[in-house]
Amino acid sequence: MGISFEVTALKGVNRVGNLKRLDKGYLQVILGALEFENSAGAVYDQQRVEKMLAENGMLQRRINAGFMRGEWGHPKEYDYPNYRQFLQRIHTIDERNWAIHIRKVWVEPNFRLPNGKMICAIMGEVAPTGNNNAGMERILSNPDENLAFSIRSLATDRLVGGKIRKYIDNIITWDVVNEPGLSVANKFEAPSCESALVVPVQGEILRSLLVSSTGVACESSMRDTLTAYDAYVRSQHNLGRKGSVTRW
Repeated sequence: MGISFEVTALKGVNRVGNLKRLDKGYLQVILGALEFENSAGAVYDQQRVEKMLAENGMLQRRINAGFMRGEWGHPKEYDYPNYRQFLQRIHTIDERNWAIHIRKVWVEPNFRLPNGKMICAIMGEVAPTGNNNAGMERILSNPDENLAFSIRSLATDRLVGGKIRKYIDNIITWDVVNEPGLSVANKFEAPSCESALVVPVQGEILRSLLVSSTGVACESSMRDTLTAYDAYVRSQHNLGRKGSVTRW
């Protein structure tokens, strides 16, 4: 199996009227779900995410220092002239497009949905911020308007027991996204996972980007990605398998 670099995964949708209100304008939300099959039958591994949240990587440093922010929508590949620039953009949180500040993220293995169903949820505490603050405030004040969060992540696909398991190697952030045509109740009952883009990438591209990178945060994030990529290639080599292409 190859590595999958996924822009969109682990989606969770919340009815804002039911969100837990906290101090300083923060709200408790569902950022995603683990150990829950998506429409293709793939499952996101709980232990890998818990391990990542406990590690001292870029994700943890951003949360601890108060720098963890999500954007208004995911970066779009068609906005960039080539894949190299798009890959660099994926690792960047653009100050001009901030929508939320994320001050806390944790995994809650036995989260009960309003319909009584239990899921393994990725929970977060978020508040509107940046240039999109007003838009976020309007959504949060409207109890009938949906609000969706989508992780910007990198994951390794492995075939386990005849099913695809996704092991997240790097989390960049969670962005605010739209889910047109899906009701809140249905999405709340069954958090879905989707892959928005599928394009090839090689470790050499990541290495060359690191050489030319000028942003410290972006460079650190890409280094985390490359470390995970190289670890996977080594593991496949040790198993006598060829390293395969990765995909977003």
